[in-house]
Amino acid sequence: MLNFEAELLQSDINGLYTWCLNNNFTLNIKKCQEMTFTRARAVIKFDYYVNEEMLQRTMGPVKDLGILFDPNLKFDCHINNIVIRSNKILGFIIRNCTDFSDKHALRSLYCSLIRCICEYGSIIWFLYEISYKLKLENIQQKCLRFLS
Repeated sequence: MLNFEAELLQSDINGLYTWCLNNNFTLNIKKCQEMTFTRARAVIKFDYYVNEEMLQRTMGPVKDLGILFDPNLKFDCHINNIVIRSNKILGFIIRNCTDFSDKHALRSLYCSLIRCICEYGSIIWFLYEISYKLKLENIQQKCLRFLS
């Protein structure tokens, strides 16, 4: 049964490649990767091909449209990346804006430089683990301490 599903997916990949050829799109197969998203212990190994070139299998997190996807469907790497980037920007703001007296300007800096990073793609990785929420709230609390 599982082999049938893998062959069905291979058929869909072939259909995508044919569609791309018919519509003058090119696929850079060297940039294409295969990743299995599962929480099961036994992962199905099936080699997928595009135009008779085998897709490279990856086991680590993959960045797609700015979001790090993990094979176990956890977003620890993504949240840690957000925290690191946000803390760097917040440190930059704190170092360079200590003389600012306008709270609205500082709030605008926070919203335009930090908050957008923290909320990007949140519909995908939304805080289903409390540890993610605490890490992101810590950034907001640091900013509020600076504002007050």
